[in-house]
Amino acid sequence: MAGTCDGIITIEAPSAECTGIYGDVNGDGIVNGVDAQFIAQYVAGTRTLDACQLKKADVNGDGIVDAVDAQYIANFTVGNTPYGKTGQPYP
Repeated sequence: MAGTCDGIITIEAPSAECTGIYGDVNGDGIVNGVDAQFIAQYVAGTRTLDACQLKKADVNGDGIVDAVDAQYIANFTVGNTPYGKTGQPYP
């Protein structure tokens, strides 16, 4: 689960059963624009993500899920690599 401290969102470690690919936020086995859209909706406050989704969404590894992660995924989907951990196995 994500928690807050003084308005800062922190990402806690997901449970051991969290597997897949960094950037595959919706868990369908591929990294595509839908995953970037999930992050954009999360950033806008219109979607919630569980701990596993948050960890896989943080593709640049800075501990924050934001528009930069969505952009990394968008770039990855059009063949511009490498972009952080996008496409690499998790964990």
